[in-house]
Amino acid sequence: MAVTDSLGRFTLDSLNPGTHILAFEHDALDSIGLWGLQLSVHVPAEGLTDLVLATPSHASLRRSLCRDQTPPSTSDSGVVFGSVADVHSEHRLAGALVRVSWMDLRQDRRRVDVVPVSRDVRSDSLGNYYICAVPLEQLVMVQGFAESTSSGATEVMIRVRGIARHDLTIARGSRVNVGPTGNLNGAARLRGRVVDETLRPVDGVSISVDDAGTASETDANGRFALHDLPAGSRMVRAQKVGFSPVAVLVVLRDSAIAEADLTVQAITVLDTLRVETSRFSTVLDALESRERANLGYRLRENDLHGLPLIRHAFLQFPRVSVGGRGPSDLVLTGVNASGSSCRLHVYLDGNRITHEELSFVRPEQLIAIEYFPRPSQAPLEYSGISRSCGVILIWTRYLR
Repeated sequence: MAVTDSLGRFTLDSLNPGTHILAFEHDALDSIGLWGLQLSVHVPAEGLTDLVLATPSHASLRRSLCRDQTPPSTSDSGVVFGSVADVHSEHRLAGALVRVSWMDLRQDRRRVDVVPVSRDVRSDSLGNYYICAVPLEQLVMVQGFAESTSSGATEVMIRVRGIARHDLTIARGSRVNVGPTGNLNGAARLRGRVVDETLRPVDGVSISVDDAGTASETDANGRFALHDLPAGSRMVRAQKVGFSPVAVLVVLRDSAIAEADLTVQAITVLDTLRVETSRFSTVLDALESRERANLGYRLRENDLHGLPLIRHAFLQFPRVSVGGRGPSDLVLTGVNASGSSCRLHVYLDGNRITHEELSFVRPEQLIAIEYFPRPSQAPLEYSGISRSCGVILIWTRYLR
């Protein structure tokens, strides 16, 4: 074993003559999943053998990993690859469906729209998958499906190196129950600790696992414990006012305790500012006015506090049906004037969004949700495009 110097040079001596396998590694390669790069080397009985070791270029990796995929008409060049395995047997799963999805910006002459994009591939005979033309420096969702089960909708971001490894586990045959609100209950457990950037424990941090119906808070030592969780690859989230939210990938197994340590970073609080007027106060005034006029239905901050997922809020509105395969897949429908089912129109801080984008919204970020079963009840700026179905207005504390 040797370590390269500042010029990348190394020397290995006292080797037996013959054929050897030479492997090399680096933290930067580990971070993108290219560990254990190796090659076969013949070492003679005497003399010095010169070698030049090199990592594959991004272009070479793309040609190798993406040769079976037709490149879409996009400039995105990121590659996500990894394996799909059963979480309990650890056997690789061939033919598993892997879906990668993200939000894309589409611009025409008049407006910029946020459009959901998804791409599906199947794992090969060794249980490996490769998805190409994924955007860089943007959060993307990766989910695996096998038989009647799936992993959670996990998150990954491809950095400037252009490639990221993201392995998935699926709990086939796991004991999972689907609750009335779409939450999943299983037999896995999770415990851990939350600290700040100085390694001091942080109490009162809300801990939740995507798709699960249970939540917890850290104690004075920063520790937490969750039970009745669905097995497989899931995202665990830590949130507290005054700290940046954190999400990490965990692998959960039935009748086993997984460990997860998280680090949250305090948000710098500015000195008190005097605000003469703002859009925030204007929206609050209009919200109060509609409430006094008894227009539509609404949930305020106190009603939303403590809800684990945004879908739980919509279940409280009359004549709103909440569909989809789980917490990260929402479809909101209402009833139009003719009595037919229709897809509701949703606005976030005054901007039109898709139902798929709602999975990124957390209840603790909100000050109110308004629901108008009839478009005529909604404010004029939102009723024009929504003549055929009801309107949902979502207002966040980040409104400016």
